[in-house]
Amino acid sequence: MVLIAAVLALLPLLAQADQLWSVHAFGLRVGELTVDMQESGARYRAKSQFKTTGLAGVVATIRFDIQVSGARSGDVFDPALYRGNIHTGRRQSVTALDFSGAVPRKTEGDDAPAVPIDDAALRGAVDPMTMMWQVLRSRATPCRVDGRQYDGTRLVAIRLLRSRQEGENLVCEGAYHRLGGYTQEELDEITVTPLEVTFVRSGEVWRAEKVWVKTRHGPATLKRRDTQP
Repeated sequence: MVLIAAVLALLPLLAQADQLWSVHAFGLRVGELTVDMQESGARYRAKSQFKTTGLAGVVATIRFDIQVSGARSGDVFDPALYRGNIHTGRRQSVTALDFSGAVPRKTEGDDAPAVPIDDAALRGAVDPMTMMWQVLRSRATPCRVDGRQYDGTRLVAIRLLRSRQEGENLVCEGAYHRLGGYTQEELDEITVTPLEVTFVRSGEVWRAEKVWVKTRHGPATLKRRDTQP
């Protein structure tokens, strides 16, 4: 399961942000997530790693490593090359995507969508790493995420367009929508998953502090552990 606009005004050409999150489910801490972003001029590079920890790591060691590079203009990020390496404990899968054309193209990876996805639906979609950054990055005005994500097999929409105040915090309300690559059985099971991101004020920007998502197995929460803006 989103630091830059105000910071860029203070730095010359390079901005870097490192985020550390703990992942909780079933009342337990089950994993750790890191998110790293570098911006230089009109380019960006980002990566994220996840691994199970504690009892979850004993039962099943799950980890992923995803990364992307692309172009940026202000708050707009256009991915070019994406690579994801996922270990489920039973199998490993590697996926590479080229976003430089009008439609994302898979250049590495054997997994195919359970149901074919029309090219028209893929236009404008970004990769999972870019979408993660759009959700978790600090900004002057949060709660303005409305985009589609393609990981090589499935297409989803992530929308955070509503907000509510909780004390001094701002909670962005939205959902994760299954769009393409899913079987009818999977769509019948669930098509929309509620999602919330809590932001706290940090100087001139809002800083993502907590992510809550309701899954079919129960609620899961990400909690920010670092002290970056």
